[in-house]
Amino acid sequence: MGEREQNGWRRRLVISCMFATAAVVLSTIVVIVLASLEGAMEQRSSGIDIATDVLGFPLATGWFIVATVFGEWRSIHGGQIALVPVFSIVADAVIIFLAWEFRHRKTSKELKSTGTLRLNG
Repeated sequence: MGEREQNGWRRRLVISCMFATAAVVLSTIVVIVLASLEGAMEQRSSGIDIATDVLGFPLATGWFIVATVFGEWRSIHGGQIALVPVFSIVADAVIIFLAWEFRHRKTSKELKSTGTLRLNG
């Protein structure tokens, strides 16, 4: 493996971590804001519920990990809820990196194959 390849996967790993961090932080902020808006309203709005579910999607991986480690997902409370963004950043970074690495390997193999027949002679 060449130096360029080593720097390539390291660069993709760092960028994956940055993307995951940005997605989780923004998602956390949006979910907190929407939850406070919903709490301020007298009646529940299904639009806010749907928006919270969709925009909170980057937090789903952390939610599942914390729920698996600490028990039933409905029982997550207190300090355990603070672990959701932490686990989400790690899990989302791994998912982004693996998807990117799979895509990179697939395209690099396509680029390496010339599609021509070379005869020795």
